[in-house]
Amino acid sequence: RNSRLSNNEYGVYIDGNSRPILTGNIITDYIYYGIFLYGTGDDATNPQPLINNNDIYSNASWGFHLNNTSNLGSSSAIVINATNNWWGTVVESEIASAIYDSQDDGTSSTVNFMPYLMVSISSLILKLESTGEE
Repeated sequence: RNSRLSNNEYGVYIDGNSRPILTGNIITDYIYYGIFLYGTGDDATNPQPLINNNDIYSNASWGFHLNNTSNLGSSSAIVINATNNWWGTVVESEIASAIYDSQDDGTSSTVNFMPYLMVSISSLILKLESTGEE
């Protein structure tokens, strides 16, 4: 929460039966993935994070990558909540192309990224700090 994560191979790695909450983070400039979610292959135990109000952009391979999130080989019913994030753009097709999910692999979970932020979290924080507001 409220961290700057950058310049490495992976940003956040989510694995197994977990429900982490990621909020207020800047996740940028990774060689591979900003966020990598590795599932169990079973909807009953797949990770189900909440990923909201973050900056996730400029990651070389994917901003968000889902792996092994099928439901025992069939389509997963899980929808990952990744709403209200800044993806480095407001062009929906560019945001979608930074996310590897059911649109890329029909058996994966789906990442719901809408609505998305129109400006970065970091720019909002800087604006509030410069005006003295909180």
